[in-house]
Amino acid sequence: MTQTGTIVRHTKSFYYVDVGEIEPRLCRIRGNLFKESSYINKIAVGDEVEVDLTAAEDAGWILRIFPRRTKLSRRPNVGYPEQV
Repeated sequence: MTQTGTIVRHTKSFYYVDVGEIEPRLCRIRGNLFKESSYINKIAVGDEVEVDLTAAEDAGWILRIFPRRTKLSRRPNVGYPEQV
């Protein structure tokens, strides 16, 4: 059973995904999905993902990462000397 959810917490190789239930579900990322990703930060808190949640396993699997709709950007540090 696949569902869409949001990453709410990340610890080592586990991700907690909010899929609209009372508690976030514990999930892992599929190995081939991890290797295919070319950017450094594979999954961040707030990312929308598609997960496979089966009752037989204690952890679900992250099948797909949806494209990010927002990004955090900072203004360039122009005019301020570097403080060491």
